[in-house]
Amino acid sequence: MGFINPGKSLRKRKSRSNSPLPAKIPKVSPFLSQPQSQYAPAISLITLPVEIIHKIFVYVGPSENYLPLVNKHMYSILRFNGDIQAESICNYPLLKSMVNSYFFFDLNIRINDQCLQMKLKYYNTKLESIQQQYSDYTRSSHYNRIRENLTIVKSTVQSFHQNRYALLVDILNFKFVSSQVLYRLRKERETMDQGLPIRSMAEIILLQKSRLKFLRLKFNEMGVNLKRLLSEIDSGSIETSVNFDVESIQRSLLDEPEDDLNPPFQYFEDENLPTEGFSSCTNDKYIKESEGFLHFNEGFETIEDEAPGRSKLPELLFIKSMYSTRHYDTLNYLKSFYKFGKIDGPKAITGLLNVLESPHKYQVLNWSQLRSLVDCVCACNNPQYKFTEAIVSSFRLYAHYKSKDHPLPFDIKVNIADAINMILQMIETLVEHFFAHDHNNEERRQLWIEAMQLKDICLTDLLGEYDDNPDYDILHRFG
Repeated sequence: MGFINPGKSLRKRKSRSNSPLPAKIPKVSPFLSQPQSQYAPAISLITLPVEIIHKIFVYVGPSENYLPLVNKHMYSILRFNGDIQAESICNYPLLKSMVNSYFFFDLNIRINDQCLQMKLKYYNTKLESIQQQYSDYTRSSHYNRIRENLTIVKSTVQSFHQNRYALLVDILNFKFVSSQVLYRLRKERETMDQGLPIRSMAEIILLQKSRLKFLRLKFNEMGVNLKRLLSEIDSGSIETSVNFDVESIQRSLLDEPEDDLNPPFQYFEDENLPTEGFSSCTNDKYIKESEGFLHFNEGFETIEDEAPGRSKLPELLFIKSMYSTRHYDTLNYLKSFYKFGKIDGPKAITGLLNVLESPHKYQVLNWSQLRSLVDCVCACNNPQYKFTEAIVSSFRLYAHYKSKDHPLPFDIKVNIADAINMILQMIETLVEHFFAHDHNNEERRQLWIEAMQLKDICLTDLLGEYDDNPDYDILHRFG
């Protein structure tokens, strides 16, 4: 047909050229040379300045802080065992930084000082203005109440500042605490013969809320008095004698007059909620009435000894006092200067019994202090905890020490007869406390059954001093 020649390429051929074809240059990736890095010395904890290590140590916190165990160098610069005189002087400031960061709490943290001063100035200015305009102002009960309440507020605020800080009771669980440390911390914070109280977190929150609530209540009361005083001036009618009590004051409270010179205190959402660990009755005891005026009830947080929220001496402190003089001195210091809530006494006694069961595990046992420790535990015990099981265990320990095959006399550093006598004295204290407090018949029977099973005349005679005779079935079974 003529248009396409079979077998012939349709692409136009290039004309021949006399110039040689260019040689193919293989594509080669550029050589990636490694940049020559400058030498950087390795940084380790040992090379850091001591000040930086101290900051890291404080930042980690007191719980599960293993930084002193990294190596000997870290241990030497972070070590502190509570003995201020023996330890390096540079470590006390480190301890103080740790305490300030985790155990010091400001009880006035909710009170805005600037707002407080403005409110005081506002009511003082109002009274001065009334004195200039109203000649018979002293006859008004409302005027006199404002003036007296201002005096109460100023005195209370001064007390708040004197007792501004509290030490969290959790600090007593750490081994760096000693009577020397507590004494020095207390002395450093003393202002006008006021010490440093030890409080639980629940007590701290309760005090922080109550202090602000009291000031808010007093200024609201002054606002009501000011409103009625101004009304008296306008009407010319003066109330010279008005009776007030706590309920009538609280019923009459209104919001303060709105004024830029009288700013309101900040309101917190939990302000009117009960504080966990305290009954609603305790939460409301932050005010007391005296001669028709409301005052802040100092120490109200300690009224309820058995409240779960109270600060308590750690049971471990009693146990360690048996083999550590430092802990025993700390316990005596705390008992002398502080007031604590009730503890789980049987738990502490059980811990002491565990120590006495294995005296060879300890370098020294303070046997002479056993009686005083047990007395202290009984005095601090919460009545809801019964010593029944602890007394039964002490019976068994006593019998174990008296047994001929006792393996411990060669291990303990005290005459075995003296040790037996001290254990019996401990039992006497516990039994006396048991019968002096509420107990039921089943608990009484447990003591008799154990004493009869052990066939120990000393134990049965001791029980007989407080209880006439065991039940007949016990006599029939073990007699």
